[in-house]
Amino acid sequence: MNIYSEIGLLKTVLVHKPNITLKYITPDNAEYLLFDDVLWTDLTIKEHDYFTDVLKEHGVNVLVVGDLLQDILNKDNAKRWLLNNLTKKYYPSLFLEDIKNFLNQQNSYNFMSYITGGLTFEQLKCEKSKNNLISQVFKKNDFVLNPLPNHLFTRDTSCWIGNGVTLNSMCYPVRYNETINIAAIYKFHPFFKNKNFDIWYDIISDKFLPSLEGGDILVLNKRTLLIGFSERTTLLAIEILAKKLFLSTTFNKIIVLNLPKKRSCIHLDTLLTMVDVNCFCSAIPDKLHTWIIQPGNKKNIHVSYSLNPKKEISQSFEDKNIRFIEIQGDFFSRKQEQWNDAANVLAISPGNVIAYNRNINTNLALKKAGINVIEIPGSELIRGRGGPRCMSCPIEREEISL
Repeated sequence: MNIYSEIGLLKTVLVHKPNITLKYITPDNAEYLLFDDVLWTDLTIKEHDYFTDVLKEHGVNVLVVGDLLQDILNKDNAKRWLLNNLTKKYYPSLFLEDIKNFLNQQNSYNFMSYITGGLTFEQLKCEKSKNNLISQVFKKNDFVLNPLPNHLFTRDTSCWIGNGVTLNSMCYPVRYNETINIAAIYKFHPFFKNKNFDIWYDIISDKFLPSLEGGDILVLNKRTLLIGFSERTTLLAIEILAKKLFLSTTFNKIIVLNLPKKRSCIHLDTLLTMVDVNCFCSAIPDKLHTWIIQPGNKKNIHVSYSLNPKKEISQSFEDKNIRFIEIQGDFFSRKQEQWNDAANVLAISPGNVIAYNRNINTNLALKKAGINVIEIPGSELIRGRGGPRCMSCPIEREEISL
């Protein structure tokens, strides 16, 4: 595991196939589940398959969350760990035993389906009991375990930085169990179990950590991180992460951008991604409140201030000739393409990126700038408000000098 850039040759990536996790989204619960609309599940799956096929065609080792969960659910210790952590909100109710007994009887595929796709009271075959209040008030289509449609965006729940990872505290409780599933994979799956890596931020060990999401974190090089202070990532979380990284890694600078707190700017990567050794795709304004965090005295930090984020980013590279390819089109098409994640591209190697084909103007600008744009369909995927970068958690990239 080794992530010291956004553009080094992508070797291994974690994704989640949305074949189970979308089936329970309705107009009534879409907002609660953080979706703007009900997605056409079959087409969403086809679009995601196209995305993962492109990754494989370019030599990337694609790990799938559902497959990895099935692997570890054949192990009693992993199953027990997941049950204990996924059902904490029901402790100490007698109802908790009903849930555990039901899931323990499932094969690994069904177990995985319930903990990613959701479990209803009807599926649990729960009957009203005088021994607990919960069973007195449920409706058959209420959820015992919430569906996790946002598992699709594997970038958010964990983020690899250098030779370590963050297990993130999600802003919205409906996403909390995603991190538990990912943490179980890192803890028990053979691919990770015998690897030597650090955990920089651990919501499993410290449930009171403030919210931090991976879509707000860009690894520019071995020295510098770029982090968005967004509606989902807090300043306190950034400070906690900074202190940990400064003590244990080569990182000595974190640039923090004060992002607009609105739906169109959920994370930093909806406004900015790196596409080549000296090039970004950008929708950030030239002037933006920006803080630079560096190591201070006695394990403290030192914070300075700027209104020029692009200058601060450019100065973080040995080659200062940094280009910013802006979202393109007239006023209205720029708004549309930014909303449709034109800037949220995934670099699979320097100058080679995956992007949604619908963002015609921005893709053309990238091509004119010498970037090879591999276009994928995303008419359904984008309605979950995430692009190719959101749908991927890089675990290993080839090191590159920046």
